[in-house]
Amino acid sequence: MDAGNTGTSDGRIGWSRTTRFEWSLDGEAEHGAGRRCMLARTGGPTPRGALRLAQRPGHHDAGEHRLIIREVATQDQRGDQIFFDPLTSALSLRIECEVSGSIVALPAAYFTAHLLILDPSTNGIVVHKRWSGRMEWGASFWIAMGNHWGPAGYDTPVDWGLRPARPGGSNVFGFRAVMTAEAWVGAHGKQPLCAYDVSRIAWFRVGSAGTSA
Repeated sequence: MDAGNTGTSDGRIGWSRTTRFEWSLDGEAEHGAGRRCMLARTGGPTPRGALRLAQRPGHHDAGEHRLIIREVATQDQRGDQIFFDPLTSALSLRIECEVSGSIVALPAAYFTAHLLILDPSTNGIVVHKRWSGRMEWGASFWIAMGNHWGPAGYDTPVDWGLRPARPGGSNVFGFRAVMTAEAWVGAHGKQPLCAYDVSRIAWFRVGSAGTSA
């Protein structure tokens, strides 16, 4: 349909010919309003990053079904970023994942993603967005919430509800994702599969211009 940005094997963003999907979302895809989201096939897995504070929980693999979050990242207008101006920077949350062939082969497989922004100073969740959708893009794909591709109407940190602690100050936040897999089972409707994963924490800062040093 369109040329969309996909992941490369070294984790950088590249442009390639792929199907791109976009819609509006506020909490769940069905609402059709709010933050814009994208999803697409990915060119391959990206390296796992180091995790601070705790060990990565790891995916749950029961039998043949498997779901793995390969990487999470925060992005602005230029790509992967860890420092954001609260008013001028776009902020998009990206999840790269992989599912087993047994899930791809199901006639109707779905994912549910929880995108969490954490405040390490309080150990609390300051943003929690839920996104459900059908898996139709093969074994490797990525999803991203928040408009950072423009040409206008970016979702800034303030739009996400994130602000510096004080004028001229900055805050550190962490982005973590939780994903589960489900399947449609006839009259029983959507049923959970024994496949899920919890990502590492991707740390980033929100601060006024000139505080990134």
